[in-house]
Amino acid sequence: MCSGTNVTVISDLMANSMYRMRVKAFVDGNHGSAEEKDVTTSTREPSASPENVTLLVRNKRQLSFSWSPPPCGSRGGIITGYVYKLSGRGPTILDDTAFKSVTIPQLIPFTNYSFQVAANTSAGTGPYSEVVTGKTLEAEPTVPLNVAIQNVDDVSITVKWSEPDPPQGIITQYNVRYRRDGETKNKTDTDVTPLVYSIMSLDTNVTYYVQVQAETSVGAGPWSQEVNATTKIGIPGPVQNLRVKNTTETTITLDWNPPQNPKGHISHYIVSSKVFSSSDQYEKDEETAPPFTKDKLNPATAYELAVSAHNEKFEGDSASLVVFTKPQTNPPEPPQPLFYGNETTETTVTIGLSKPADGAQFVESYVVRVKTVSGSSVSKRDILIPDRFEDSPADYLAAELPSRNAPNKFVVGDTKLYGVYYNAPLETGAEYEIRTGSVSQGNETEAYVTYSTPLRVTVKKPGMSPGMSPAVIAAIVVVIVIIIVGVVVALVVYKRRRASHGMHQSDMGSDFPLNEKSLAVDSEESQDSAVHHYTNDGAAVSDQPSQKQRRPLPKQRQNKSETKPAAEDKEAVEFVQPPPIRREDLAEYIRNKELSGDNGFLADYKSLPDGQLHPWTVASKPENKAKNRYVNVIAYDHSRVVLEPIEGDPHSDYVNACYINGYKSKGKYIASQGPNKASIKDIWRMVWQLGIDKIVMLTNPVENGKVKCLQYWADTGSTTISDIVVTTDKEDVFLDYTIRNFCIHEVGSEDGSRSVKQFHYTTWPDMKPPEYPAPVLNFLRLVNAHHNTGRTMVHCSAGVGRTGTFIALDVMLKQMQKEEQVDVFGFVYQMRQNRIKMVQTPDQYKFIFDALLAASVTGDTTYTTEGFRKKLAGLKKVQKGAKETGLQLQFANLTVLTASHGKKAVKSGEFPENKDKNRYPDFVPSDRSRPFLFTKAYDKDSDYINATFMPGYRKKNMYIGTQMPMPNTVSDFWRMVYDHKVPTIVMLNTFDANDKTMCRYWPEQGTIDFGPLLVELIGIKEYSGITERNFTLRNTKTKVLSEDVRRITQFQYHDWPSNEDVPRSVKGLLSLVELTQKQHDDKGPTAVHCMDGLGSTSVFCALMALVDQFKFEKAVDVFQAVHRLRMVNSNMMYSEGQFALCYDVVQTLLDSTSIYENVTPSNDSEI
Repeated sequence: MCSGTNVTVISDLMANSMYRMRVKAFVDGNHGSAEEKDVTTSTREPSASPENVTLLVRNKRQLSFSWSPPPCGSRGGIITGYVYKLSGRGPTILDDTAFKSVTIPQLIPFTNYSFQVAANTSAGTGPYSEVVTGKTLEAEPTVPLNVAIQNVDDVSITVKWSEPDPPQGIITQYNVRYRRDGETKNKTDTDVTPLVYSIMSLDTNVTYYVQVQAETSVGAGPWSQEVNATTKIGIPGPVQNLRVKNTTETTITLDWNPPQNPKGHISHYIVSSKVFSSSDQYEKDEETAPPFTKDKLNPATAYELAVSAHNEKFEGDSASLVVFTKPQTNPPEPPQPLFYGNETTETTVTIGLSKPADGAQFVESYVVRVKTVSGSSVSKRDILIPDRFEDSPADYLAAELPSRNAPNKFVVGDTKLYGVYYNAPLETGAEYEIRTGSVSQGNETEAYVTYSTPLRVTVKKPGMSPGMSPAVIAAIVVVIVIIIVGVVVALVVYKRRRASHGMHQSDMGSDFPLNEKSLAVDSEESQDSAVHHYTNDGAAVSDQPSQKQRRPLPKQRQNKSETKPAAEDKEAVEFVQPPPIRREDLAEYIRNKELSGDNGFLADYKSLPDGQLHPWTVASKPENKAKNRYVNVIAYDHSRVVLEPIEGDPHSDYVNACYINGYKSKGKYIASQGPNKASIKDIWRMVWQLGIDKIVMLTNPVENGKVKCLQYWADTGSTTISDIVVTTDKEDVFLDYTIRNFCIHEVGSEDGSRSVKQFHYTTWPDMKPPEYPAPVLNFLRLVNAHHNTGRTMVHCSAGVGRTGTFIALDVMLKQMQKEEQVDVFGFVYQMRQNRIKMVQTPDQYKFIFDALLAASVTGDTTYTTEGFRKKLAGLKKVQKGAKETGLQLQFANLTVLTASHGKKAVKSGEFPENKDKNRYPDFVPSDRSRPFLFTKAYDKDSDYINATFMPGYRKKNMYIGTQMPMPNTVSDFWRMVYDHKVPTIVMLNTFDANDKTMCRYWPEQGTIDFGPLLVELIGIKEYSGITERNFTLRNTKTKVLSEDVRRITQFQYHDWPSNEDVPRSVKGLLSLVELTQKQHDDKGPTAVHCMDGLGSTSVFCALMALVDQFKFEKAVDVFQAVHRLRMVNSNMMYSEGQFALCYDVVQTLLDSTSIYENVTPSNDSEI
């Protein structure tokens, strides 16, 4: 109410609103008449923002928003329009619209934007709404930025770049394409994830143009501008197929093929040569093209020849051979033996030996030939080729004496053994012709002998005067000279095996005939060392003539008295080393060799040098005899490991071990025998002095009841061996191998302690290859994953068979990885130059090829936890050059490898009494891997159940996979649980009471019996998707003791329908794995069953192994985990979906911070 004025202000009115004003006067309590007027307030800016702002639509490059006007009372007038702003990447968009929605185009894909809107009136703009965010969808990316060449070498170009800006999505990979200068066709490398990439296997000295492209899940973006680079001239590869074309007494002719990777233009070749194992400098010759002849050489000498290629800039790695020149075909004739008549006995004749006046330096040894002229017990005959006495007593070799220490006198008939020849007693009264022969220095296959003029002697008869007058002796000599006038020297060629001086004996003292390719018996179980005696003249002899060792029958080249000239003899076939095999040709090469039968791998193996190739003077000393486990496997002088001698013991520098080269690494390996009692002290001295930090052991201490290697470590704690304290810090036992960590230190040394890791492969049979390549390849992977700075010692029992196979496979895998080719023959050939008989059997030799093929086919399938997600993403994509994904190719490779294992015998499962115990007739376990039953529940019970022992990560028979029990096999199921001490049962199939082939094999309450076996339910726990039941099991026919009552736990998994390949819950499956691992008891295997005992069962067992591998290695190998199961039963994991499931479960495992969060029981009841 207003008084005293005619003006008033009414506030708090709404803008742009019509109000009716009524005014009347009030005087002395009386009201006057009212006056009314409609008044409209003026417009102002809205006081509130639009409501219900919503993101309507989003796509790659635009966002659509809608809204409602401000509340009615806060609009401030008539809304004339709206103004909005959109902020995000780039400048803020500010615009207006007359509508209550807007679509904003030309946005950047995969970008977050903030949207606000305000209402307008004629008076102005109101407040903006709260921010509403929206993100555009992914699109193809923009071009990668800053593409540049980072590095160039002879065979690769490294290109780098930055991410596209904006990326317009999540960059899933980059593609790199390149082309040669002058060509239009591009090659593309896909699935590149880092921002730097090396294009490999390029040609040398060629210009390439490179582009980079990014990809999102939507697709690929544009290619970058080309950058170019020219590959450098590189170091050429080794020459191929280096071989001997011809040899003479003084020349060697080599031939070869150019390098597979010349990495430029080959300008010339460098041929280096020296006497093998000498300290001489190499003589170098240049040759523009093969062949090449090295002349002015010595006869019967081993030369090391190396050939390397040289291009415009560099000299490449060399390929080398050890080649013998031919022996001297006419070694000098030794003088006629002297006769010491006064030293003749009833069974011996003493002769004097003299060396030839000229050419004696090329004589390797002297032989004594004895020929009967008359005798009462031996008929006269002229033997063309003299043999040992036991084979040809009328004409035989009595001794072979090294030229370096041949005696001046020799007693013919002293009953001793010289070399491999028995010096038999002469016959009393018999007349003999005795010759000495000069044996030329021989090469690997032949030597020549020139005999002296014969000395004719008569062994004195009983009663004959021990001495003869000089006149009588002179008369005899005159007669002999007359008789032998015109007799020519017989030239004999020995086709002798390469180890002509070794004398070997069996531990039973029996005779071991040797063929030309074998130094001793064909076994690592070679003979124990015999006791050798050394006479003053240095010749090896034995007082045990009954224990003599044979050597091949020498073959005479040509007798000069015959008409056929020696020059017409057939020349020996020259050895041609086979060339390396390219990786892509390996499968065909093996197939062709197998089809060739004895002309395949066996022929190649037999063409390797065998027997003793080089001197082993130190190893054969009597002081070192006991240190050699086998007398025919000892260390060469030039390649043996030389220890620091112990003060006062000059022979303590010897250990039976040799240096073996690795892949482009000289002396990387030490191949050693397994220590015996005499050498165990030297094994740790060698480890300490040479800084060995990795030991690979390929034998067990005892095999087939025979000691193969003394255990040189303590099971626990410490042991001291030859002043080296060896402490066993840790031991991890696995399915095929054991890994031990040792800490060693020298007593009294200030050098501190060192760590040594031993990798002990425990399932490699003696004299055979492993059954399958996969376990050995996995073992090799683990061995090489331990990067050591020192040398690696490898040993088995003799240190040649398994040791040589392991080293060859390791080196060839590295060569295949680096060069895309392998040279198995060449490497084994070179190994045998350093240690006798490396790779001991043809089967071991072939195994190297089989393992290389397996590695080539499967590749590296072990993935670290850090890289698993990336690897799996790649495996799920279609592979380059194929129509299948990586997972599909892996599964196909499993099938190929499984087929190569062959079919296992399934005899018992097909017996009439057992046929109805197989749920599926096609799924019958092999006799080799099935568990046998011993306890009988009923009289007609057999030992058969449809079940298979299955390996885990650490143990061989860690699981028993079996089918869901049927009504007629339920008692067999519990017999298996009882007989094999099964503590845990895992049930993977659902139970269908309407399926009459199923049987509920457990009591739902109380007890149930199967003959003498009584099963009692004692408790139930419920988890999410899993039921745990606890039983007791006992045999009522045995006296009840506490240990006779077994506690059995069963886990029933409910989320895997029997008709489905995969379960409904991956996490639930992981929970089941965790529960089973917590329950697992090392005392017995875990029984796992599904409907057939193969599909779901194999998935579960593979996952158990993978979880164990993950815990120990922080890596997993799904492929090999499944392959191990297939090696036992080829029907395991027959579904590709189950194979993929294993990968998905592992991914879930790695993604989970607490993987097994669902294992808390929801119900726990004890009965």
